[in-house]
Amino acid sequence: MFRSNPARKSFSVSGAVITTEVLGETVARVLRRKFGETRCADKRLATVANATPRAARNWMSGECPPNSATLLTLMRECSELREEINRLLDAGAA
Repeated sequence: MFRSNPARKSFSVSGAVITTEVLGETVARVLRRKFGETRCADKRLATVANATPRAARNWMSGECPPNSATLLTLMRECSELREEINRLLDAGAA
């Protein structure tokens, strides 16, 4: 599903190590739950994130996670995503 760059398999934030695969799958799961899998979900998500529908489809399918600036925008707009990312960070720091 998610194709990772072998040079960047994981990153560390405040001691928590999160792989790009886990981040991509987490973002995809939350976005599908929030925006649904309807025909126009990608367009609604693209509008919220100020991105293209193609990028939104990639995020929702788990093809790739959004870049950091877009992820922060999505976290501001979607409390469910913010909570899930914080849960990942808390679990990785423990």
